[in-house]
Amino acid sequence: MEVELLQKKKNGEKSFTGAAASARACARVRTIILALVLVLSFLTGCDRGKAPFTVNPEIVFGERGRKADQLLNIDGIAVHGGRIYVGDVHRIQVYDDKGKHIRSLGRPGSRPGEIMEDVPGLAIDSRQRLIVVDPGNYRVQVLSLNGDFLMAWGGRGTDAGRFLRPQGVAVDGSGRIYVTDNSVNHIQVFSREGAYLFAFGKTGGGRGEFREPDAITIHHNKVYVADEGNGRIQFFDLQGHPLGEIGRITGALAPQVLQDDDYASSQRKMIRSYFRSDVEGIAFDRDNILYAANEDEGTIEVFRETGERIGAFTSAARGGMKKIQGLAVNSQGTKLYVCDLGNMRIQVFDLTTVKKMINK
Repeated sequence: MEVELLQKKKNGEKSFTGAAASARACARVRTIILALVLVLSFLTGCDRGKAPFTVNPEIVFGERGRKADQLLNIDGIAVHGGRIYVGDVHRIQVYDDKGKHIRSLGRPGSRPGEIMEDVPGLAIDSRQRLIVVDPGNYRVQVLSLNGDFLMAWGGRGTDAGRFLRPQGVAVDGSGRIYVTDNSVNHIQVFSREGAYLFAFGKTGGGRGEFREPDAITIHHNKVYVADEGNGRIQFFDLQGHPLGEIGRITGALAPQVLQDDDYASSQRKMIRSYFRSDVEGIAFDRDNILYAANEDEGTIEVFRETGERIGAFTSAARGGMKKIQGLAVNSQGTKLYVCDLGNMRIQVFDLTTVKKMINK
């Protein structure tokens, strides 16, 4: 009897051990299957979306050279009152709305009103002042629209109010000035008089972190930043609190906007960007459509304000677009101005035409 009971006990232990092993094996199989599904989703289901379509530009102007009306290294761009302001090496080129050269502002140097290198960021505030990023002098300058020097601030360093490589600039509704620094990987905010207020961001790939922040724009009281090294556009409230990002997709659910707890999701490790190399200029139109320069692809990615990608386009002009830099939209929100660095020219697109092609 004791032998029989002992044998039953052993058989029961074997049965339990076998069941446990079977459960572990099933769990491993489920894990492998889930991983395969995620990889397949990432490689096939999460593609780059619709292929770019081609649009005829309304105006194309500019050429490479050192003459007064030529261009050497375009980047920042702003539009105001029928004038187009283009950041170039040691100067800002001014054109009328047909692309005719009017004048050049600035000259080489470090004195007030002078510019040491290129001009990667331009903005125009409500006082009709031209805000100029002057990275070669580690400063921001403020000029009149005729080029008269008004004020400047900055200096080399990482302390508050100083810069290592200032890039983009934007102005909010209260006149505060936001400046990206892609060496320090943060954004500094200043009063309209240039007084330092606060900064936000740090180096990294997580929520509110940057790798080479570049262009910046403000729309509906949100700050949008082209986070080049992370292949995304992050957006924040006006105090610098992160709200989400646009331009990347994940393997399983493929959201175009990652917000809040999505940053902590394990699926975040399987992120793919719509921007193959990096994102440069960004701008909104009157219909809350976001345009973002896909620099090395030579295309403009198009998103809704919600983050949904609705298309991409390139230029029908000879040579297309290459090494796209700054973008700007006119005050009416009807035209997109593109710094086509690779072809050393400005291309202007009618946004009604662009959106008609997107909606076909």
